[in-house]
Order: sequence, then structure tokens, then C-alpha cells
Amino acid sequence: MDGAFFREDVLRFLDRRKAEYAIKIPFYTWIGLKPTIQNRRRWKRIDSQVSCFSTNIVLEPWDRTVRVVVYRKRVFHHSRKNFQLDLFDPADGHYEYSAIATNKTLNGRNLWAFLNGRGTHERAYAELKNGFAFDSVPSHHYGANSAWQALSVMAHNLIKGLQVATTADRRSSSRKRRARYCFETIQTLRYKWLNRAGVVLRPDGYATLDVGCGGQVAHCFAEIDVGLKKAA
Repeated sequence: MDGAFFREDVLRFLDRRKAEYAIKIPFYTWIGLKPTIQNRRRWKRIDSQVSCFSTNIVLEPWDRTVRVVVYRKRVFHHSRKNFQLDLFDPADGHYEYSAIATNKTLNGRNLWAFLNGRGTHERAYAELKNGFAFDSVPSHHYGANSAWQALSVMAHNLIKGLQVATTADRRSSSRKRRARYCFETIQTLRYKWLNRAGVVLRPDGYATLDVGCGGQVAHCFAEIDVGLKKAA
């Protein structure tokens, strides 16, 4: 999760649920990250540009201690981000810093890969908003807007479930913990499945979808049909 979720109530909720987490930490003064980073002399190399170290931070206002992994990424261009809003002296080079609070037992290298895999989730949120109109506000009524969002989520999950049962390829496990299946977006599926010219015929007394004589198109629908029968 990003820094907006680095809150005492969120951490306590996750503790009660016994859930593992990795949450970005804002560079608030009261947390004390700045002097911790400035006094650090040994960093563990992840790759040619990224290094890290792990430490425990005592959060006195919250009466708790959290494990924190601090990352720095070497950058070679000048921008405001290089200076982290003047938090750090760039005399030793230009770096972009980030800090992660976590209760996972992963080392710094594997945690970095896990964080980078978060892009899969961001893609799902973006598709939910842009492909299923989750971010639309269709009326001035709370109940109607709530129902709209619930239907958007249901439609999203239905499409993903359909792909899992029929056409989605299963990925192998990786340190990034990406989605287990390789999904196509709803925008792609609209062209492949939905916005497709066809007609329902009854040549043998039961409804049959005729999508023309294109072999690739027919194979697409036949693959879905076989997958659904196996899932049933």
C-alpha cells in the first residue's frame, strides 16, 4: 500500500487480521527516517542502481516498533525529485529514497521485487475505473451510486472469472507475486467477444450463434465453449 495507509488504525487492523503487509512510509519528521538515513554508512546492493538497508523504527506516538526497509535509487538526471524536497544533501550523489514498513520476513532484494509486482494491482484498479466505469457518479443518490459501483465490481469479477475458466494462461510463481493468470483487458475483449457481428440461428431447433466463416473467430468462441463445459 502507499503512504496514505501508513496509519496506526490500519496497522492495528492488519495485526488483528494477522495479515502480512508492505506499506510505504512518508518522510514525516516525527518518524525519524532522515537522521537514520543520513547516519547510514553501509548499504546492501540490489542491482547497479538500487541499494537498501533494514532497521527497526520506534514509533513512540503509536507505542509500537516496526521493521523498515529503506531503499535508495541512483539517478543520473537533475530534477526536484533527486533532492527529495531538500530532505537530503546530494553531495554523495543523486538518489531517490523510499521506505517500506513491513512485517514480512522477506529480505531487501525480494521485498523490492514484491513491491515492483504491485503494478499488477494498479492495472486492475485502472481497468475497473476506465473499463467498467467504477469511477463514474451517475446520480445524486447515495443508494443508486453504491449499486452502480457494486455492479461495476461484479462485472469486472465476472469477466476475470470467465477468463480463468476458459482462456487465461496461468503464470509461474515469481518474486514479484504478480497475478496468477495472464488476463486480457475488457477493452480487448470487447473487440474479440462483444463488439462482434453475429446472428442467432436455429438450424436444428436450438439457438446457435453464427459469427461467420472466419476460422480464428470461430476458434475463439469454440475455446470459450469448451472451457465453460469443463468448468461446469
